[in-house]
Amino acid sequence: MVINAEIIDSWISAEIPNPEDDPLGYVLVSEHMMHGPCGDKNEKCPCMKKGKCSKFYPKDFTEETTFTDNGFTLYRRRNNNMYIRRENHNLDNRWVVPYNIELLKKFQAHINVEYVNKSKLLKYLCKYVNKGPDQASIMFQRIRTRETESSSEQAKDIDEIKEYLDYRYICEQDALWRLLEYDIHYHWPPVERLPVHLPLQNMVPLRKGTKLKTVAKDPKFQKTKLTEWFEANKQYEDARKLTYCEFPQEWKWDDQNRKWIKRQRNFKIGRLFYVNPIEGERFYLRMLLMIVKGAQSYNDLRTYNGTVYQTFKEACAARGLLTDDKEWYDTFTEAANWATSAQLRYLFFTMLLFCNLQDERKFFNENWKKMTDDIQRYLYNKYHPIIYTPTDTELHDLLLQELEEIFSKNGIYMYNYNLPQKSAQYELDVNN
Repeated sequence: MVINAEIIDSWISAEIPNPEDDPLGYVLVSEHMMHGPCGDKNEKCPCMKKGKCSKFYPKDFTEETTFTDNGFTLYRRRNNNMYIRRENHNLDNRWVVPYNIELLKKFQAHINVEYVNKSKLLKYLCKYVNKGPDQASIMFQRIRTRETESSSEQAKDIDEIKEYLDYRYICEQDALWRLLEYDIHYHWPPVERLPVHLPLQNMVPLRKGTKLKTVAKDPKFQKTKLTEWFEANKQYEDARKLTYCEFPQEWKWDDQNRKWIKRQRNFKIGRLFYVNPIEGERFYLRMLLMIVKGAQSYNDLRTYNGTVYQTFKEACAARGLLTDDKEWYDTFTEAANWATSAQLRYLFFTMLLFCNLQDERKFFNENWKKMTDDIQRYLYNKYHPIIYTPTDTELHDLLLQELEEIFSKNGIYMYNYNLPQKSAQYELDVNN
């Protein structure tokens, strides 16, 4: 289905409803969906930053909905002489926050609805929704008196963990949502997280008072999703047609009995835990788990064409996975789907130092734009995002400036790695 301006206008509006045709919509937009006034009309408005509106209001009048190359949607805002009076100012369609009229009438609250046409904005939306702390650390401390001073002298050890209690703050809207039993979140398709660990290096949860000898002898802690995948391949022939990552599609993990059982209905998508390339053998083990089917042991993963290799890296090289930089391209592309730009820059730094890239210049040229999302956001906040589009040269130079700072902090000269030089000098505020 092709999304065009007509479809967007049917779902999202950035105009004031006609009070004669829709009096309820007019009242709700007036109460909940008008921005400001700010700028010259109100210089003390909270959105004002450095003398201008940080949300870039008022917008421009536009006769029809259009799209920009930056992923922004310019909604229809016609100059139809429709106004809403607020703080002794007439606010027209340029001050309307985009909304959906059905949601506005149902919940009667401020609900900003936007159309996303770029995948990078989706990643920003996830970070925006989940940003900020949702808990507070509170310390209870007894007031010192003459009586407590004498008793404190007898105290032996201080348990700092007991001194701090975690509390979660639930606002009134969140509490009401839960009292009405609305869905908190919905996730589709279902995902099964699969651990990746070397032999006898799986994660074991420990509780207070647990004895290490008991944990070491308990067979339950030795069974993981990975080791039981080996066992399922030994026992069932139809299980050997799937890789470890594909296994949850047809098999279900029984956490109580610690084993895989044949799935009768539904499915799950397997997702392997991310492994940093600097972890060495565990990283190469993860690569093999993505492609090897029916392995019955770690030795099977290291076996190729009848030869058992000593390390997982040698097995990857024998399969042709390490003949070039393909594994690092795949790793960086996978990380770019969820990592922030700052994290990607540190990942790039790690790859250059420890992963023996064959062609650093080519790798940088093909991936540098993935590391500039926060730089673009900084420039959009500094300038108007609609009328201003940063050039590739500017982004390129600012990215190199950020990378140069990372390298210098670690005492390394960046240009020893065959990276391009900056073409100009730009100053960037490093605060994200």
